[in-house]
Amino acid sequence: MVKVLLKAAVSAALIWLLLRNMDTASILDQVLDVGWGSFALASIIMIALSVPATARWRAVLLAFQQPMGWWPGWRIVMTGLFFNQVLPSSVGGDAVRMWQARSAGFNLRTSVNSVLIDRVIGLAAVFLITAFALPRLFEIIDDPVLRWAFVIVVTGGLSGLAGLLIFRRLGRFLERWSLTRALGALSDDFRSVVANQRIGTIVVGLSVLIQVAFALVAFLLARSLALPLTAIDCLALVPPVVLVMAVPISIAGWGVREGAMVVALGFVGIDNHDALALSVLLGAATICGALPGGLVWLIDGRRHTPSPHLAE
Repeated sequence: MVKVLLKAAVSAALIWLLLRNMDTASILDQVLDVGWGSFALASIIMIALSVPATARWRAVLLAFQQPMGWWPGWRIVMTGLFFNQVLPSSVGGDAVRMWQARSAGFNLRTSVNSVLIDRVIGLAAVFLITAFALPRLFEIIDDPVLRWAFVIVVTGGLSGLAGLLIFRRLGRFLERWSLTRALGALSDDFRSVVANQRIGTIVVGLSVLIQVAFALVAFLLARSLALPLTAIDCLALVPPVVLVMAVPISIAGWGVREGAMVVALGFVGIDNHDALALSVLLGAATICGALPGGLVWLIDGRRHTPSPHLAE
């Protein structure tokens, strides 16, 4: 409960800091004046992203030699997306997904590690896109400190992924402690996914697709607001915002996303009011995209998820 209150306080404080020198009424008017056709399309795209997300997790499970039927897999993914929005952390839905996978009949290691690896590969795509976007980021960012910060974050993220791959090989002495044993098992499972050329290509490709689509949703909403923001700039600037949002210090990323968006879009001359309005709309579209997961949860209730081994 204390953690929930602290995260709520962080979200509230960040939003207050952003709004204290802004015209709140004009931001609200701007949000409400959005082209609702564009907003509806953005929400539909966010819902549709559950399809590649489900395909990615099923591919990870296939590397575990644990096939998952499409329908039960989609239901679990959608429920997880919903709880990512309503729980006090942007990764809270992952815990729900682990629990549902366990209820569906998977063993504890598969339930936990498949979801963790699914999340890690999603972050890997963000690091890769940001790495490819560095030339554009260097064009729009003059501050050498910020330039180096991007390089360090990308290098550190990719190095962390490489470290996870080789963790088990660091030595059998790691078997002494429960935490390192768990990390060793995660390393083995992660390697089994990426070492499989077919599955590794699929999961990375789907992760890149999801992140590119999310950036293009931001571009769609920016166009609806008549902001001078290009698709290339969205592809360069939105993934770093996603990385910041992954830090679990606020309620579903609220406040953190808005602050990061204001800073990021400021590099290309977008006014703070406009950046904040775009961030609010992006957050609203994300919520709309996750709402079907709440409906799935209500329909399923507390029943066990059908066996993941059902015929597809």
